Amino acid sequence: MFGATVGELVLTALFEALTLMMGHRSGTKVPLALCLPVDLRSPGDESTGVYLGQMLGSLTIQDTGFVGEGFASRVGRIAVKARALKQCGRATGHSAQMRVMSRLWDLAPDWVNRRTGPALIPLAGCLSNVNFTEFMTPDVQSGLLRSYHRFSGTGPLVPLMISLTTLPSTVSLTTSHHSDVFTDGQVRRLMNHIRLRIQGELPDQSSPELFENLPVQESFGKSAEWQRSRAA
Repeated sequence: MFGATVGELVLTALFEALTLMMGHRSGTKVPLALCLPVDLRSPGDESTGVYLGQMLGSLTIQDTGFVGEGFASRVGRIAVKARALKQCGRATGHSAQMRVMSRLWDLAPDWVNRRTGPALIPLAGCLSNVNFTEFMTPDVQSGLLRSYHRFSGTGPLVPLMISLTTLPSTVSLTTSHHSDVFTDGQVRRLMNHIRLRIQGELPDQSSPELFENLPVQESFGKSAEWQRSRAA
C-alpha cells in the first residue's frame, strides 16, 4: 500500500491520529515527534550472543502535519524521513546519548525525572515494530502459533507506546499510555483509527469530526489484530 512497509503505514497512521486528536479545525498545523527503537545488529552476524540478545538504538522522527492533509501524501513523506534516518546511522549516536542520559536519570529522584524528562525530550509517543514473519513462519504454518501480542511499557519520557508485531498472516497492535496524558477512550479511538486506516476503510482526507465519531470498542483499547493481507 502506497509503496510503504506495514511499519511505515502504522507510523503515519499514528501521526495522523494524533494530529486529528490535537487539531481542532481544518488546516491547523500540529508539530509532533515520535520515537522508534532500531535494531543495531548486523544481518551477517549470526553469533549466539548477538542473535539472541538485543542491541537497540533509537530514532526520533519529527513531522508537522496539518488537519485535513491526505494520508497518501503524508505516508510518502514519513517513509522518506524514516528510511533516511535509518540509513545515515544516527541510531547509534542517539543510542549513546540516551545511555548517558539514562545514567543521569538513575541518580535523580523519580519526581525530577517525570518533570524534566518530557521537557527535555518532548515525544508524543513511541512505535516499537517487530517483524516475526521469517522467524516464526514454521510455527504459524504448523498451527503451534496462532497469534502473538507484545506489550511494552512507556517509561517517564514516552506518554504513549504502540507495539506493532507482524506475523506471516496477521498484524497486531498493543498499547500502553500515561493516564494523565491520554484517556482510555482516546487511546481506544486512536487504535481504531489506525486499524481502519491500515485496512483502507478511511477516506484519504480525514477530519477531527470523523475521528471523534469513530466507535470506541473495548477490544481495541489495549490490543488489536487483523489479517496482514488487508494491510499489505
